[in-house]
Amino acid sequence: MAISKKSLDIFLLQLMLISAVIEKVVWKLAGFNCSLYMVVGVIIIVYSVFSSNFKLTFYKNFSNLLFIKFLLIFVVLFQFMYIEYTDGKILDLYVKGLGLKLLDLGIFIAGFNIMFRMPPGSFSLLMNTFAILGIVNIISNGLQLVNPEIDEIYKEFFFTDAEKLGLNGIRITGLFTDANNNGVFLLLSAISFLCARFYYQSFFRYAYVFLSVLACILAIMTCSRTVWIGLVVFSLLYFKKTDVKGKFIILAIVVLAIFVMNDLYETDPMVRYLIEERTETLSASDIEYNSHYAILFDAINMWLKNVYTFFFGVGCNLLGYYYGIEYLLPGYKAHCYYIQILSEYGIVGLLLVICFISQLFTFINRKKREGFFLFAMLITLLSVNFTYDSMMQPMYTMLIILIVSFYKDSDLFEQYEVNDK
Repeated sequence: MAISKKSLDIFLLQLMLISAVIEKVVWKLAGFNCSLYMVVGVIIIVYSVFSSNFKLTFYKNFSNLLFIKFLLIFVVLFQFMYIEYTDGKILDLYVKGLGLKLLDLGIFIAGFNIMFRMPPGSFSLLMNTFAILGIVNIISNGLQLVNPEIDEIYKEFFFTDAEKLGLNGIRITGLFTDANNNGVFLLLSAISFLCARFYYQSFFRYAYVFLSVLACILAIMTCSRTVWIGLVVFSLLYFKKTDVKGKFIILAIVVLAIFVMNDLYETDPMVRYLIEERTETLSASDIEYNSHYAILFDAINMWLKNVYTFFFGVGCNLLGYYYGIEYLLPGYKAHCYYIQILSEYGIVGLLLVICFISQLFTFINRKKREGFFLFAMLITLLSVNFTYDSMMQPMYTMLIILIVSFYKDSDLFEQYEVNDK
């Protein structure tokens, strides 16, 4: 039976969401880590370009996002003019960073070209896909809690960083290679469950509420300070917006989380050590003890190195390298997405990123139920990136896809895009 083009479009977007979550599927090709997301991205680009009905329609708001993406590419290209290539590795890292930026731009254009030709109602399908991925990740986290050696399955078939389970191997990572990103996705999944429950009746509604509570508890158990901040932000947003039943759900999550974490803290010495270590390093004055404050200020100092770095940054994908040169800590990052952007792309790059984020809010009609949950997901993601850099991961693209899909199915799209043409 022939597969229709619309079905293939939907399948590819769903595959894109799936590949963005399964971070542990990574191949080593020519010394470069090639993720499943990158492979799927290339497939989508090729499919979109050679598709018989390829037509890039420049809708107003989407064009604004695309324009900002191009400007950021120009910033990266300009960096080539002033970066000091004192080491061959600098050029290698810069070229890899530029290549990833160009790939991201290609995926962005091709992915949304596919989305804009999809039939109305695609948002609910993509939101359900997101929720299903959340369930799969919860199962993965549960298996990892029962048997941490489960990651050996990934290592057997793929090159992966799955062994990075955190201190003493007790921080759960789920489908991700990083406990922090895992925790952030668990939070976003919890929000998507609360949204997806409205698409079902009776039993499934309660099941999604239970999954939301479970996702929040697992997120707390990642022992990620970043996730704790995000959970507080989302709880406050939801508590303010929801009805009495919703407020009860929030209180239930808080009570259960406190009970579970207190029990683990009292009964498990390793969990107690991990929690104490995670809080002590925040105030450590010596960078050797992983003080995030010290790392943050060092990134700012590198940004202020000269006029070029002030306006355009130290260079795409180069902050970790300069950490190694200046502080003998190669591969470190600012642990703040906004400072990371400021350091690598300068004040110009940071302003472009802020403009991009501001534009995303214009896609969301918060008066609608789904719009509130998307708004909550975006605000939660923005808040956790003050202490980490999850917006540099494909999950950010996933959220953008959901937001634009919601916009395309909304009255705003009809009002500001279709009727204006």
